[in-house]
Amino acid sequence: MLLKRDRAAPAVWEADEKNGFRTLQSLLWDSDLLVVWRAIEAIGELAAARESGGLDEVREVIRRLLWCMNDESGNLCWFAAEAIAEILTRVPSLRDEFLVVWLGFLDEEPFEAGVRWGIARLIRAGRLSDDELQTLLDRRFAIVASLDNVNASVRATALFALTALGEPVPTDMRTTLANDATSVNIYDIDSGELRFVEVRSLLP
Repeated sequence: MLLKRDRAAPAVWEADEKNGFRTLQSLLWDSDLLVVWRAIEAIGELAAARESGGLDEVREVIRRLLWCMNDESGNLCWFAAEAIAEILTRVPSLRDEFLVVWLGFLDEEPFEAGVRWGIARLIRAGRLSDDELQTLLDRRFAIVASLDNVNASVRATALFALTALGEPVPTDMRTTLANDATSVNIYDIDSGELRFVEVRSLLP
């Protein structure tokens, strides 16, 4: 289902598979990055399908993911930030409750890249209220500050987020980033494929 990227399949499958969310969440630890990203998408699809029947189940999914972002969980989930971003993109009614909590991980290792990717995802989906957009814009200074992060994925997703926010890259950082040939994986939500790109190619 995930490798075929059948966008309608998760909700149909979940009708008979009552532990669907837990199954998909377990795939966030998979060694195949494409499976991980397709699982993130499917979690969002499933959350959207469940919205009409009540939000308690989806809330519980987000809470479990937040717990997996806590050292005390004993099983840190590196892709939990992206999964929460996908749920909040697909289920806007939960943003009041969880958006600010999720943004609290903006500079928490190892979730910096995931939250930055998620900011771009939320904006590009085009369904943000003015207040939600301002909440994201309020983080732009922290995002700019991370353009020289030692982690290339953080630098790349910072550029991704700033471009989505419509914020300029400071001139001094632009010169450095224009020479940044480090390659990173970026998931393209439009094509559903992983792109292996150089950081400098993401400069707006």
